[in-house]
Amino acid sequence: LISERKTQPPINEGAGGPMRNPRAVLYPARAAARASLPLFALGVFSLPRVVSPQASAGLHSAPMSSLKRVFGKGNEEADARVQKEVGEIKDGTINKAYPILKPGDWVGIQLGALRKTLLGTPEKPKLVVAFGYDAPSNFVFLMPNDLEGKDPGSVLKQAYDNLEAFESPFSASDARTGKILTASGRDFCSEKILCKSHMDQAHEMLEAEELIVSIPRRTCMMVANKNCGREFLAQFAALHEATWSDDSYENAPIYNGLFVVKNGEIQGTIDLGIK
Repeated sequence: LISERKTQPPINEGAGGPMRNPRAVLYPARAAARASLPLFALGVFSLPRVVSPQASAGLHSAPMSSLKRVFGKGNEEADARVQKEVGEIKDGTINKAYPILKPGDWVGIQLGALRKTLLGTPEKPKLVVAFGYDAPSNFVFLMPNDLEGKDPGSVLKQAYDNLEAFESPFSASDARTGKILTASGRDFCSEKILCKSHMDQAHEMLEAEELIVSIPRRTCMMVANKNCGREFLAQFAALHEATWSDDSYENAPIYNGLFVVKNGEIQGTIDLGIK
């Protein structure tokens, strides 16, 4: 298992309109303390490469042979919390896994986490779907050996079913030249782009045949009518870029680009290419 700390949504920093105050649009007005837990890789297994039937389910992995701390130094309290949550996963106390979007340079890819490539290729991914348990302080990602004795297809289906059941209501914000829907501030808001029913709701609310969707960082989703005119799309892209560039709340980056959605499903992307 690979464990990665969760970050919490920041407080609302005030009004000011969706194009002038991205944080006020993206997050609900509630205070939340930031998590202080560092990131860890907890896999301690010598793992073979994944082959069928896991590969037939669209999963990829790489071998990993030793315990490895990924980001900085931990402390005894953090280590104990991680170990406690991993124990609760193993004994079934924590039992809900979800698809989790991660960028192509995510360290979990090199460490062998199970994943499906959403953009790019398995060899050079731009965006992947990993699968992890939602523990109180961490996302604990699945490794190949976690599928031993299980049907990989059933594991994936249950993860997507859990995401489908996750509530992430839209809120509407009227900008000067168009309307933006946001569904932000909760753990799997960004991942809801994978749920056709969720995006169908956005189609209906915006009365739009084509959508443009921004999920620059964890807990963030913004949606607009793709055919609202050049000026509005430029403003929407600027809002995306402001959120992508703002790491002050340590919400993990996902993708620096815009998704085009039609009939509730991703049809393509616009890569903004700003690092």
